[in-house]
Amino acid sequence: FQVVFVIMATAVGQDFRAFMQALVADPLSLVKVMAQTMPYATHFYMNFLVLQWVTHCMNLTRYVQLTKFLIFRRIYDDETARAMAEPEDQDYYGMGSR
Repeated sequence: FQVVFVIMATAVGQDFRAFMQALVADPLSLVKVMAQTMPYATHFYMNFLVLQWVTHCMNLTRYVQLTKFLIFRRIYDDETARAMAEPEDQDYYGMGSR
């Protein structure tokens, strides 16, 4: 329900005045107007969902900590490099937060 409502509200809300004028002039044009505006709304949300998954996967890989570890490993021993690469906020970004 919520996905349908949000996508339809986005499709109608892009130009609400023109949508209402077209609907009052010809009530059966609702399908035509929705067919013209729906792809823009659905493409936005489809791209948004893909971007969300990419962001979560990047966070799960901990690429920032890995990069910091690889840099620090050249200067320090492995244990010191691991300790320096770990984030300060262990409650949110630490090893046990996954």
